[in-house]
Amino acid sequence: MATHTLPTVDISFELLSEWQKPAEAPDYTTLMAHLCRPLSEDEKIPISRSRFGRLLADNKKLGNAEALTLFRITEKVKAPRIREDAIYLWKLQYHRPLERKPHSM
Repeated sequence: MATHTLPTVDISFELLSEWQKPAEAPDYTTLMAHLCRPLSEDEKIPISRSRFGRLLADNKKLGNAEALTLFRITEKVKAPRIREDAIYLWKLQYHRPLERKPHSM
């Protein structure tokens, strides 16, 4: 039986471009409503179940429910590849500051 795999597609630049589009917010109330609005499933980052599990294992402070506000697990189609740079930057920005201890002199 032949195994068919879909090609890996890097969509990180598409996501970055989409996220950089200005949101219409004529006033503070509208802006806050937009920022507090949950992402739709199409707006979330597709990720495989195994990669999602590794993400949670690498970050003990990130819970399943919190991660699901940003990611959507997809098994039907191979999840598009998120650039390793993006994952590294995410860990550097959010994970490491939580784990760092003050420098001693």
